[in-house]
Amino acid sequence: MNIKQGVLKKGLSNIAVILIGALSFYSLHAQSAIELHAGELKQKIDIVGGDMERSANFLLQASNPDEIIDWYFSDMVMPYMRVVFDKKQELIEGAPNFGFYSKQIEVMQKIKAVNPDVKFWATLKTDYDGYGKNNNMPDWIYTGNGYNGGSYNSTLFKADKYAGFLADYLKLMHESGVKIDIISVSKEWMQVMPARNEYNTINQLKQLLATEAYKGVPVPEFNGPAAWGVKQAKNFVVDVSNNGYQANYSGFSAHTYDKPTEANWLDLITAASAINKPVYNEESNAAGGGPLWGEEPTIGGVINIYTGKTESYRAGLRGELFFEIWSRGITKETRAVYFTKGQKGNRLRGYWLIKAFIDGVYNKHYIAHTTPQELSDIKVMAFSDDEYITAYVINASTTNAFTNLPITLNDKVITSNTIVAQTWSEDTPKMGVVSGITKTSSNSFSVNVAPSSLVIYKFRIGGNATINLSLNQNEITATEQSFNLDVTANQPWVITQLPNWLTVDQQSGDASTTITFNAIENMSNVERAATIYVNDVPLLVVQSGGYGQGEGDVNLDGVVNAADLESFRAVYGLSNTDKNYLLSADLDVDGKITKRDYSQLYAIFLQQ
Repeated sequence: MNIKQGVLKKGLSNIAVILIGALSFYSLHAQSAIELHAGELKQKIDIVGGDMERSANFLLQASNPDEIIDWYFSDMVMPYMRVVFDKKQELIEGAPNFGFYSKQIEVMQKIKAVNPDVKFWATLKTDYDGYGKNNNMPDWIYTGNGYNGGSYNSTLFKADKYAGFLADYLKLMHESGVKIDIISVSKEWMQVMPARNEYNTINQLKQLLATEAYKGVPVPEFNGPAAWGVKQAKNFVVDVSNNGYQANYSGFSAHTYDKPTEANWLDLITAASAINKPVYNEESNAAGGGPLWGEEPTIGGVINIYTGKTESYRAGLRGELFFEIWSRGITKETRAVYFTKGQKGNRLRGYWLIKAFIDGVYNKHYIAHTTPQELSDIKVMAFSDDEYITAYVINASTTNAFTNLPITLNDKVITSNTIVAQTWSEDTPKMGVVSGITKTSSNSFSVNVAPSSLVIYKFRIGGNATINLSLNQNEITATEQSFNLDVTANQPWVITQLPNWLTVDQQSGDASTTITFNAIENMSNVERAATIYVNDVPLLVVQSGGYGQGEGDVNLDGVVNAADLESFRAVYGLSNTDKNYLLSADLDVDGKITKRDYSQLYAIFLQQ
């Protein structure tokens, strides 16, 4: 079944059709195909996760912090989380204030309790306006100019002092049961921390951690320089390479505040690859934030951000950490999970985008693709392991739709019988719309892509695809109730054709699980039935009528008496298109409350 939202089907080809009352037009493309080259595996995406460098403390001010942690570390598998080290740890030399980190540690411990395998990446807080008025480091570590006017003087940075500061931080975290796995000894402060200062800091930190005072504290991996921009990071990597410092680093990272092009990313990644190091973005945009006072960003913002991701991953990016995945105490700032002080956090669209991304790309390889020139509005990125492919198709055009657009898979075959699609556009719910698409051949399927939309397609490529279903009951009573379906599957699956009286707690997935259905009360005296599908496997669910021998209870108070006659008279003459229509008064269920219904009701009343 192809997705249909926002796509015009007229049976016409190669013409533009103007919709009456609409300003946009739709271009129809029937021949051009997106080709996924499953045999051309590129870089492996080995780091993905989130960030709470500035927002850890505020999580505890939500009314549901544990639930929010479950959303990120149980409902999805978030492998990495960014945390902070801060100059307030020791503003005066010799007078540490380790209690400063108490709330961050509490949140880190809560996360570890849910996901013991999570890894923490620590970065310096630079929100003290280190480029202008304030020092990002304690004055006893860096006393040069720059932060209070004048030019920076990196020679006045004291690497031995800073190494001690960092060693104390690592020891505190280790002893609190939340060891730091990766550390960027600086962040966004290259004027003070050029490659030589990082080199000296890392070497002296390693020496300290080998002493008795820090016995047992593990040496983290070092990632540098967590630069403000991609071009700045490239210059740093070249400096590292020219000086032979690369042995200290497990990788490099950069932010995108300099609005990098794909060529800029390629320059950085090429420089890092020359010394066999990966590149990450540990402060990326989840497309879920902005000064919007808790409102969702526009879909245009989402499209722009994910278009940028297609460029950075095509250049060779190895992963990213999504910046501030929950609110940080600034009410106007929308986040993927948004809340104000004392209020309940709610998942917005950004959360569902993060979940889909991490589920679809972590520990998978980026794969090459070909997009024809005439599809210049379509941006693509795809990821694969031995079993599944996850492909992003993004339509950057605000006007052009694409119907029956073929997607072909080279070098592999599609073994699942259904391709699961998750679609976001301006009009979709925040979690997107999930649908199923039937493949057109063993290596292709066709899709409809609406203007300004992002669609994720997932399908199996390895082994035989199987799906088995076990419904614990398919005949249920009229009352509101829940029942379970056990899905045993090794392929992507999606539940479709749900009636409005049935809901599910999980509509799609790619592994075995138990799904809980909830049926609302049947207020009719007639049973109802629905055939739902898990991929192409049908399931019949039948719910009995709500009245049976007890019909005539118009006001639904459990008895039939004169009050029901009064309730009936109040709605007499109405049909099911009227506002106050009562199904319980429509005894013959013909959509109209008539004299015939009253005759049946009165006969029941006389028998009481």
